[in-house]
Amino acid sequence: MILHYESFFLSSERRWLVFIHGAGGSMLTWKYQLDAFKPFFNLLLLDLRDHGKSKGVAPYREKYTIDLLGEDILVLLDQLKIRKAHFMSLSLGSIFVQFIGDKRPELIDRAIMAGAVCKANIPMKVLAFVSQVVYPLLSFEQSYKLLSFVILPRRGDRLGRKLFRAQARKMDPADFKKWMRLLNDFLRQLKVFFSHTFPAPGLIVMGSQDRVFHSAAQAYAEHQSHIQLVDMPGCGHVCNIEKPQVFNDIVLRFLLEAKHPRKLSEE
Repeated sequence: MILHYESFFLSSERRWLVFIHGAGGSMLTWKYQLDAFKPFFNLLLLDLRDHGKSKGVAPYREKYTIDLLGEDILVLLDQLKIRKAHFMSLSLGSIFVQFIGDKRPELIDRAIMAGAVCKANIPMKVLAFVSQVVYPLLSFEQSYKLLSFVILPRRGDRLGRKLFRAQARKMDPADFKKWMRLLNDFLRQLKVFFSHTFPAPGLIVMGSQDRVFHSAAQAYAEHQSHIQLVDMPGCGHVCNIEKPQVFNDIVLRFLLEAKHPRKLSEE
């Protein structure tokens, strides 16, 4: 069984835009983007393994790896015969965009990483430590609630926390723990991806008040010649949800320009 997905086909002459949500989320993450992007692209929305409606994905594994989860996406793309696409990710979904860029660079036309996770900074290391030491002592509900506060700590993140919890509670508790145990592997892999050149034009969109991930995303953008970073003032981690119209406008300008734009800014 492959990943659950939904697609919106416009024309064989239009580029595909593939949406990859973060850990604990689902394709519902993108509900504020659909109407804005449908007139311009063929859309593919997927649920990562164990998320949303992606249950019982083969091959079954007791322990997960980055390669296993990334290959889930590549299998789906190959089955749908998508040979080149734009990719949009949120939060930990950005790791899979970087994975595809590393393993199958020919697939990526342009990439957008919102609330990108790009480097093992101190907050990320603390989160990984918590996942190994604290989470085994907590109930499933306590675990996903704590995670929501770690990555979405602001008062203005209430909507993001609510949506995250609503989607995370639908996961099987055992599967949620598998994903949490992956955090150290995520950090090790990020170090590898940071040292590699991303193969396509990329746009990182960050909330200026994203205290956990912003500094690492800034460092990654400065290190990569093909990637630029745009700040969205007044936003936290899930900027595509907090200010969807502004976010959509920024991304559409990036995707629809004939050449890689020199500079974009939140207006």
